[in-house]
Amino acid sequence: MFGRILVASDGSAPARRACSVAATLSGRFHAHLTVAVVRPPPKKGTDPYLESLVPEAADGKTLSEVVEEVQRDALEQGAGGFDSVTLRGEVPEALLEWLKQKPYDLVVVGSRGLSRGQRILLGSVSLRLASEAPCPVLVVRGRNLGHASRPSAAARSPAPADAH
Repeated sequence: MFGRILVASDGSAPARRACSVAATLSGRFHAHLTVAVVRPPPKKGTDPYLESLVPEAADGKTLSEVVEEVQRDALEQGAGGFDSVTLRGEVPEALLEWLKQKPYDLVVVGSRGLSRGQRILLGSVSLRLASEAPCPVLVVRGRNLGHASRPSAAARSPAPADAH
């Protein structure tokens, strides 16, 4: 079903949740997993190697370290292969261009949980990919997104005692 999976990561918590889901799926389907990191176009005099050493994740890890963690996780879970790619440009455009060049069966992205206003002002990478990607897109939402993460009333209530 899914032979090639692409996951986009910027090291953020939503992206790392997406990476975890992608690693699990790649293991279940023995799929090849590619982690795509999108960086802005390089400034004059910027060394890409030094840029990769700058901590960007919330826990102080570099994107290279985050990618290495995803690789270990995916391969431990039985992924059929692993690679990573660094793209340059605006995130949605860079990913969509990459998807035109390379066929994938599934794209996995995280969602920051933007409000409607924020999506209008800032744009939503996940929304843009879901509407324009040439393959299915799985959007991984965060764990603490209001009522959706709380158990339903039925799940919180104890089962009624038997009347016998």
